[in-house]
Amino acid sequence: MVVPAALLVQAQAEGSPAVSASSGEDDDVIEVGGATRGLPRVAFAPHDAASEGVARRLAGLVARTGIYDTLALAPGERGGEWLVQVVVVTTPRGVSTAALTRAPDGALRRRQIDSVAPLEPLDLARLADAVVADLSGERSHLSGRLVHVEASRPGERRVRVMLGSGELLQDVSTPGQIARGADASPGGVLHFAGSRPGEPLALYREDQPRPVPLQVPGFVQAISFAADGKAAVVIGDQGATSIWLGIPGGSMQRLSGPPGVQASPSFGPGGLLAFVQGPADGPLRVWLQDRPVSPAGAWAAAPSFCGRDPGAPPRLAYMLRHGSSWTIMVHDALTGATRGAGPGQHPICSPDGRTLLVHRPGAPGGLWTVGVSGLGARELRPGAMVGGRWLPGPPLPPEG
Repeated sequence: MVVPAALLVQAQAEGSPAVSASSGEDDDVIEVGGATRGLPRVAFAPHDAASEGVARRLAGLVARTGIYDTLALAPGERGGEWLVQVVVVTTPRGVSTAALTRAPDGALRRRQIDSVAPLEPLDLARLADAVVADLSGERSHLSGRLVHVEASRPGERRVRVMLGSGELLQDVSTPGQIARGADASPGGVLHFAGSRPGEPLALYREDQPRPVPLQVPGFVQAISFAADGKAAVVIGDQGATSIWLGIPGGSMQRLSGPPGVQASPSFGPGGLLAFVQGPADGPLRVWLQDRPVSPAGAWAAAPSFCGRDPGAPPRLAYMLRHGSSWTIMVHDALTGATRGAGPGQHPICSPDGRTLLVHRPGAPGGLWTVGVSGLGARELRPGAMVGGRWLPGPPLPPEG
């Protein structure tokens, strides 16, 4: 049964709040603290009782971006002081799902999508992405693939794929394989470092049972791809790790740097490379190209670019240790300003650069989504992870 749903934004939302930041010198002054500004508010109003479930699920998804505060109304309930009201209509038959949204320029834009009842998670995520696009002028990536290394059980590391909604899609690494350091090539093929019992760590592709041969000796620990297909591969040998740049299976060149540890490479807009570096006994610092961006003397790890498009502002999320806990930091490469985005580890930044997936240990622990401003934190699912990549989502429902 086809379930069309119509969404009507009755008033335009305010823009999402800007990320405030402290100014920085060479070792950037860092502001750590929770954000207090409220988010723009969006109410989802079902046309009737049959539409209530879709309205509630859409409200929950849009809230996960961390850029809107949402409310799911009951049929006939008024939104009151809420700045935007999205009317959701579902019918058991008809043509397509229709989404009529007021854009920032004041125009009404209509979206269409087909789905078999109930709405599939991917279709619902695409619809939520479209609502965000028509409210803010830029889509979110709840429908994008989150390639992450799950570490929920001691001694296990699995590469898995899920939607930004938390819906699991795929197990990439094979059972019994210890996996880490995953990314997708520009063609979308997943690569990761992995080892089977009794075998050394090597580079694997999701579609090949045998390791990808490399021309560099040592043990593979992670890989990251740039938009042009160049890769950064972390190789461990004799108690140290280094980053090698090039085409896997072809010619590769070692990234210059002092002896010790180089790890966690991440490519950003225009091929910018972030990574961690430091002596073998620490502390490690986050570097962007040839300069450190995290403070001297403090442990930092797991850089993740917020947006990889050439026109995207070069912002970088990473984790910084304070005592026994970790804080997520967001660094603006243009201004040098850095600010905290709340507690967490191993941030994965969305392609639109506005949402983070982080691991929060303790109670309640698990995987959380939060806006880069530190607002809108919501638990996504239980478990733990040690890094990954957030890949762009499929096309939005077309306008009609």
